[in-house]
Amino acid sequence: MFRNSMLLLLISLLFYSCQHETTETNSFSSSNDTLQIRTLKIKGKGVFPIGAASLATKDTSEVFFGDIIYPTGIDSMKRIERSVDFVTSRYYSYKRGRNNLLKYVNEDIEYNYIDTTIDHPESENYLNIVEGYMNGKRIIIVDENYNKDLSDDSIRKVEEIEWTDPNDFVEFTYPIYNGKEIVYEKSWVGFRTYDGNDMIHWGKFEHIIAEFSLDEKVYKIAISRPAYDFVYDYESDAPFVLQFKLLNDQEDTYEYFETDFLQLGQYVKLDNQYYCLENISRDGRELTLVKENDFPSKIGIQVGMKAPEFTCIAENGDTVHSSDLYDKGIIIVNMCGCGGDYESTQAYNDILSEFGEEYHVLGVDSQFFNEPGGILINSENPFNEEFFMNYRQMYCSRATYVIDEGFRVETKFASTDWQAFLVNDKTASNTR
Repeated sequence: MFRNSMLLLLISLLFYSCQHETTETNSFSSSNDTLQIRTLKIKGKGVFPIGAASLATKDTSEVFFGDIIYPTGIDSMKRIERSVDFVTSRYYSYKRGRNNLLKYVNEDIEYNYIDTTIDHPESENYLNIVEGYMNGKRIIIVDENYNKDLSDDSIRKVEEIEWTDPNDFVEFTYPIYNGKEIVYEKSWVGFRTYDGNDMIHWGKFEHIIAEFSLDEKVYKIAISRPAYDFVYDYESDAPFVLQFKLLNDQEDTYEYFETDFLQLGQYVKLDNQYYCLENISRDGRELTLVKENDFPSKIGIQVGMKAPEFTCIAENGDTVHSSDLYDKGIIIVNMCGCGGDYESTQAYNDILSEFGEEYHVLGVDSQFFNEPGGILINSENPFNEEFFMNYRQMYCSRATYVIDEGFRVETKFASTDWQAFLVNDKTASNTR
């Protein structure tokens, strides 16, 4: 079942022509309409960027979802509970009286993201962490075996480190509903302070790979979900990002451009055949691709598709209709100045200066600083919700879309990479 989810899925597929061994279950023929691809969870970030989220600590005297056994010998100890499954958290919030969540809970049940007949106490949905000081050093302890006893887990220093050393990752086990039953999975997390600040940041260090053959050609997919719970598939009004990339054995640390990223519900080309990225299981253990025989007719933001029409309100009050912009191409530049990212705002200014005569250039952000020129679209304006859903999709986006005069998506890239895509293309055109 195709679902138009705001869950962004980013995938990069890389072909290799040489023959590789594959498991029997991941061997397919082009006559198969559906490819059910089994995956493997891997420690570390792989090719993916790893973001950091701050941890909010609470005094151990405060109320928590479950009791734990605290370690001894720790000064100024604080406790942290982190949800491993947002859907379960939402369900229990509804049971505690958040009646506005009923719609979402019913959808979670319909999509089999949660089974309310299974006994899964709310306390089982939280990873327990304590932090404090031991011998004058700041330390952190994770309930690695999920037994609610932190006296038998390893003690790790908290310091300002890079997100690169696997020896700094903490492996832990957690229970999760996989769509059929409660199973135990494992993952890895890292902790650090940052930029001289005392706030502890953490990141999730796991990714998924799958190797499969299609008519004797072998493909390798890497998948990551940078959000900070540990499920891969659910509908949500929040833009939890899932990333997909294709690798080869020689380039599994290659940095991909934004143009390589795809979303759930978009299409990947394997040889001369398109497949829809239809679904990924809750535990990330299975990816479903479905054959698509009429890709040129699709409307969407994928390169080669007919772009979605739009009507939106600009910051100056003008109504902008895409149908009024057919006289030349359109460049839609997403910025994230609201998050302190000045590079993407500068990229918009540079694109507007360089290409403002050749293209209609639209700058998109949730806030604007120093009032950059051009056509500015506030992504938080309720009137612009449909535009947001099509061309931004998350609060902080740095994607740029180039739409040609035929109103098809010509290319997509990270806004700060504009010179590699626009300047180089322009130079090449001038030398023909």
